[in-house]
Order: sequence, then structure tokens, then C-alpha cells
Amino acid sequence: AAIPLAEPACFICNARRASGSICADCRKQAPHLTRVWWATSYDTADIRNALTYCKYRGNRLLSETLASFIVASLKKRAQAHNVRIPANAALLPVPLHHKKERLRGFNQSELLATHVAKALSIPLLASTALQRSKNTAPQAKAGGREKRKENVDHAFFVNPEHEHQIQNRTVILVDDIATTGSTLNDAARALKEAGAKHVWGLVVAKG
Repeated sequence: AAIPLAEPACFICNARRASGSICADCRKQAPHLTRVWWATSYDTADIRNALTYCKYRGNRLLSETLASFIVASLKKRAQAHNVRIPANAALLPVPLHHKKERLRGFNQSELLATHVAKALSIPLLASTALQRSKNTAPQAKAGGREKRKENVDHAFFVNPEHEHQIQNRTVILVDDIATTGSTLNDAARALKEAGAKHVWGLVVAKG
């Protein structure tokens, strides 16, 4: 209850925007994303610890609590800022490379997306619809914005068997944390190339 929910803003420059959309001037840094919503800040110690325990220490039960911050944030924005999710929208977790997921035993983003989909009655696309073609290094270790962008450049592709599920839809990517938005933007690139109309990002925390 003590963890503050973030106000909607442009993900790149943090300018206050009720819609949470990316500013026109910032679009070149994340050209494939329409907006990114984050529930709270990664600077909050309790959130940082919870994400660490969930992601790296296998405490999967924390995923429901972390997802509840996303749900609370969306409900707050819907009420305070009249923000609505399109009727044709569907959630999609940001995938891990299969080697990393096998090592970890689960994909934390898939757990988060499952809880959010259930709580908000939003369709959840198959986790195999979007896949990683490269086993990239963790973004936290990649360096600055340009290095992070290079790290995930063309790291994602859409499974052709699932392209019909994303045609002309608003696809909302779910992840645990976003810092520069490079991962979300490259995933959005793959989805837009496969026919998605809009791609949004939805994360627990902004780093």
C-alpha cells in the first residue's frame, strides 16, 4: 500500500501525458511503440526486491502481487484520465530465449500477463506467438541506450502460425521492467511487420 503508482507520461522524456503516449519528438527513439504504461518506479526498494526474488530466485508467487500493481495502475488511469483499452486489444508477454527460459524454469513476463489477463478480462495471445531469435545478454549489463538498442536489434520474430491472431489488432506487450524501451520497441517492430495495428507496452516498473 505504501508503494506509489506512477502518473502517465511519455516513456522517453517523462513529460506528463494523460494517455501515456510517446511524444512526437521522442518517436524516433521508439518508432514502433504507441505508448508505454508502467505501474511504478524501479527505484522503489520493495518493488526492486520483489522483482529480483521473482525473476532470479524463483519466487513465482510474487508474480501475482506484481501483476496487481499493473491492474491497480490501469484502473486508476481509467478512472482519473479516462484511458481505455481498445476492444480488439490482446496481451502478449515479452518472450525469453528458449535457453534462458529452460535455465530459469519459467518466464516471469508470461506469469504477469496471465494474471493481468484474468483480472481485466483481456484476451491473452499464445506465448509462442512472439519469439526471440537471439539469446541476448541482460539489458542491465548492456550499457547505455545505444548499446541496449544494439543488444536487442532484430532479436524478435513472429511465429507465422500466429500471424492471423495479431492482424490489425492492438497488441499490448507485458514485461516486468523497462529502462530505455529498446526491448519493447524491437518486439513491437516484429509485431508491426507482421500486421499489428498498434503496439503498447505494459510493465511493472520503469528503471
